[in-house]
Amino acid sequence: MTNELGTTEEGTENYNKYRQIMDRIDLITLKEITDIIETFVNISTLDVKHWFNYLDTITNEMLTDVKCSSCGDKLYLSDLPQYDYVCLSCNENY
Repeated sequence: MTNELGTTEEGTENYNKYRQIMDRIDLITLKEITDIIETFVNISTLDVKHWFNYLDTITNEMLTDVKCSSCGDKLYLSDLPQYDYVCLSCNENY
């Protein structure tokens, strides 16, 4: 399967969706989040809310309506190319 950049993507359709979401997260943003958490005492509440909202947005994009056959929790897009979904509660891939 070829993406818009002309490179080949391997894995399931949902894995490729996971990769697209993760590709939007840059290391600078993750570093900024880490720095904010490390200096939590010295930052404003608005900064914290902004970054946690950002993380919530990414997490919610990865959450699906499919439920785990073992525990019934909603599944997330898998981070493994051979699977579509992962259960964070059971650590089981589907």
